[in-house]
Amino acid sequence: MDHLDKLSETHLYSLRTLKTPGVGRTVAKVLIVLTTILIVTLFLPWQQNIRGKGTLTTLSPKNRPQMVQSAIAGRISSWNIIEGDYVNKGDTLMTIAEIKDKYFDPNLVPRLMEQLEAKRNSQNAKSKKATALRNQINALEKALKAKTSQAKNKLQQAVLKLQADSLEFVAEQVNYENATSIFERNKNRYEAGNITLTKFQEIESKFQMSAAKVLKAENEWLQRQADLANAELELTSIEADYTDKISKAQSNLNETISGLNDTMGEISKMENELSNVRIRQQQYQIIAPQSGYVVKAIKMGIGETIKEGEAVATIIPDSD
Repeated sequence: MDHLDKLSETHLYSLRTLKTPGVGRTVAKVLIVLTTILIVTLFLPWQQNIRGKGTLTTLSPKNRPQMVQSAIAGRISSWNIIEGDYVNKGDTLMTIAEIKDKYFDPNLVPRLMEQLEAKRNSQNAKSKKATALRNQINALEKALKAKTSQAKNKLQQAVLKLQADSLEFVAEQVNYENATSIFERNKNRYEAGNITLTKFQEIESKFQMSAAKVLKAENEWLQRQADLANAELELTSIEADYTDKISKAQSNLNETISGLNDTMGEISKMENELSNVRIRQQQYQIIAPQSGYVVKAIKMGIGETIKEGEAVATIIPDSD
């Protein structure tokens, strides 16, 4: 064994035939190098370029060419810039004049303010009238309550007086019946000669007085009935009178409140109209929405009319 271990490969044919060819080693080295280069390439940044045609633009829409439009219809009065000028945000590009006859009046705003002030004064007057009518209604309701209370007290007194006079009338009737009976008996006695003339005259006088008292009690009883009827009529009249006055005052109040609401609505419309006119007058100057270069004027002629929302110029914003 020791001798075989020390034999050279050249003495063994099998070992010589199993030896790796030199070309294989070269191919293996090349593959290893290529694989290494490929792996390294995967981790390196790379960029692919393609030839083509297109339009250059910006990512942000606000930096792209912008059409400047007129918010209102009008007639071009003057240009403040020329094509190619650089303008700052807020610069006036052009001035337009009004073409709607509704806004021709140069004193339109002051006149609208005067009309609005007049409407506000009318509103204040109607508001004060409504307050006065409410106070009047409250006063009438209090007066109705007081007058009704007085009339009811008077009615109650009339009822009590009628009851008292009725009792008195009944009592006088009983007294008259007794006096009549006494008078008839004594009249027979006088005619029979049982009593003297003086005594008979005294009894007759009492009979006549009793008759007079009955008549007086009846008259007072009838008068109390009339007083009771008058008290009832007065109570009804007071309620009807004050109810009518309160109803009229309430109707006037409702009418005033309705007019007040209409005036408030008109004031709101006038304030809206005034605000719209002021905003419209600010639109007579068309300003640059942002800084940049005016590359094209679409509407150019002085006196040329433009429509609402129509473009008048193009601006390229100033950006990186």
